[in-house]
Amino acid sequence: MAIAFKDPFVVTVFLFQACLLVLFAILVNYDQTINGKTGSAGDVINQFSAAFDAKYKPFLDVHWMVFCGFGFLFMFLKKNAYTGFGISFITNALLFQWAILTWGFWDGSWGGYSQITLNVLSLTAADFACVSWLVAFAIVLGKVTPLQALISGIFEIGLYTLNQKIIMASLTIADLGGSIGIYIFGACFGLGLTFFFSTKEAVVKAELASPNYVFDLFSLIGTIVLWLCFPSFNSVMAPTFVGATYIGESVAHRAVVNTVIALMGSVVTTFFTSALLRDGKFELSDIQRATLAGGIAMGSAAGYTVQPYGALIVGLLAGIFSTAGLVYVTPIMSLFGFHDTTGSFSTFFFPGFLGGMTSLFACLLEWNNWYDSNTLSALFPSFASRSLGKQAGIQFAAIVITMGIALVGGLVVGFVVKLLFSAPKDMFTDDEFFNMDKKKFDDKVAPAATMELPETKKAQV
Repeated sequence: MAIAFKDPFVVTVFLFQACLLVLFAILVNYDQTINGKTGSAGDVINQFSAAFDAKYKPFLDVHWMVFCGFGFLFMFLKKNAYTGFGISFITNALLFQWAILTWGFWDGSWGGYSQITLNVLSLTAADFACVSWLVAFAIVLGKVTPLQALISGIFEIGLYTLNQKIIMASLTIADLGGSIGIYIFGACFGLGLTFFFSTKEAVVKAELASPNYVFDLFSLIGTIVLWLCFPSFNSVMAPTFVGATYIGESVAHRAVVNTVIALMGSVVTTFFTSALLRDGKFELSDIQRATLAGGIAMGSAAGYTVQPYGALIVGLLAGIFSTAGLVYVTPIMSLFGFHDTTGSFSTFFFPGFLGGMTSLFACLLEWNNWYDSNTLSALFPSFASRSLGKQAGIQFAAIVITMGIALVGGLVVGFVVKLLFSAPKDMFTDDEFFNMDKKKFDDKVAPAATMELPETKKAQV
């Protein structure tokens, strides 16, 4: 058995992980509440202890989404399932660490450099960064090598965290569940990235690499994991303190309620729209993706008092837009050189844009007397210095800025990665990257009615 240390991906992973280890040793430490030296920080410790009690379970759900939900969702291609799950797994493990460092770098650029500290919320922020990459990776799945995916992900995470600092720290927008900062960014970055990998060969081979019955079922496991965990995703970052004042879990509770109602709506309209636009029959790829649209669209405004009927309207519209995008927009994108392997752009961009616009209109409709001052400060950190109308304008500006940074960044990174690193020899297959010598694939599933029963069982029947 040969040692494959000449493989560029293996070498890159080894060197990158070694660099991450050194940087963690120098720059990263526990948060003061868990470093074993609490000192006199009693009030701060109480705050973070309360945060841990409230945030650990949602963090686990988000972790499930990143390492299980998306991985299974990517397993629908019959000869590319190992790559879909495996490469997302290894890149997530590396990019999670990288996100912690890039967050620390940009935090230092904004507020002065200090040691990077970790707690359950900073781990969740790293998971959020991985989700933005997975949205982009889904668009180029099967068309890039693991090395190209990793290099692209390194740049994507850097740009994602930069954009987050711009829209959250400088513009101070409301984007609790990331409709703008995560989904719009990831979708637009992936759109720019795929432009340089959408060859005619890729389009043809993607058609031949269609899913089969068994792998579609695996993908549905990913769908249901994501669907069930979305309320935690949209509520985990909900503030529980404004300064030193504890405001409780009302924002998080409201985010959970809004997200659950929106998800129900998107399921209904996904099935309805799929049958309506596909000759009266459901298309499983629509069900795998567009049913998530309610959670995506409710992200930015999850903590608002949009009322249950408002959340339901958002979910219903999100399911329609996402399914219609999968039916009409995804095929058109391929004609213009933007091939999307999984339909990720329609799955995440249209509901994400709807979510951003929902937050904009929610700002216009909110009134100060709907909340006490502490809750209003939690939802709109800059409400004391700007009107809600101005806040709405800033929400829209954040959408435009996010789209610009992501699309231009994706185009530049795609160009560089395509230029410097070789493409896969055979797209949409696992053979180049996984040991497939003893594995057989058969698209035909034997019907149960044709299976032979042992003689003893026949006698019993």
